Amino acid sequence: MIHEYGEAYRERSRLHYKMISVGEGNSPENMDIRRNLLVRIKALSARMDVLFIAKDNYLRSRVLPDAGA
Repeated sequence: MIHEYGEAYRERSRLHYKMISVGEGNSPENMDIRRNLLVRIKALSARMDVLFIAKDNYLRSRVLPDAGA
């Protein structure tokens, strides 16, 4: 769980860097690139939220999270 969180954090960071490197122009191509990056970033952030809650629940109650979560 901690490993997956760390991997997601690093990947999200790489995607943010790619978004910055797209530049400030609002050409249709740049907007498509940014849109695709943002979708991936949001998905990673949502997964990180789930992992954080599972870790927090474990630390408080010592109940292992569901393997399918």
